Amino acid sequence: MASSFISVSSFSVTRGLTFYRIYKKKAVEEFQAIRYLVTVMNCISWCFYGLPFVKKDNLLVLTINAVGLVIELMYLTVYVIYANDQKKRLTVAYVLLGEAALTVAIVLVAMLSLHGSHRTLFVGVISDIFNIFMYAAPLAIWKKLSQQRVWSTCPSGSHWLDSLMVSAGPFMASFHLTSSS
Repeated sequence: MASSFISVSSFSVTRGLTFYRIYKKKAVEEFQAIRYLVTVMNCISWCFYGLPFVKKDNLLVLTINAVGLVIELMYLTVYVIYANDQKKRLTVAYVLLGEAALTVAIVLVAMLSLHGSHRTLFVGVISDIFNIFMYAAPLAIWKKLSQQRVWSTCPSGSHWLDSLMVSAGPFMASFHLTSSS
């Protein structure tokens, strides 16, 4: 439970700083919405996984991702409000519409054609795929950052260290330290 609180807190604080900057400047500038849109889909898929008819006794997965989903939707609302052109707003709207359609398709397949452990496996694999996409999404900006040599906006994974130590143990923490340097 403590590791989940730490994860949501650090997740919210790091992203909150970005959106505070957007709010302060009243413009999204060069920020991209892709990582927030991918995180929305990740949270939706894990919320579905956490439902009792997909995986029993998974209330923590459901609640932590429901909170994350609300936070991401608030961030996207701020992004859309301060987007400096219509193209950025429409992109967010179209991607969210596509995510809604994809969610409906996943739910229909899972509920109508799969049962028991097959449903759990299907939704779990889909959720893992979106989880990988969520962590890969910030890489889209790295080329631009390396060309401009502006690293202050790069996502930092160091805030996950405390969560890894609590939830996954020292092996995952040492793997994280060696892979992020």
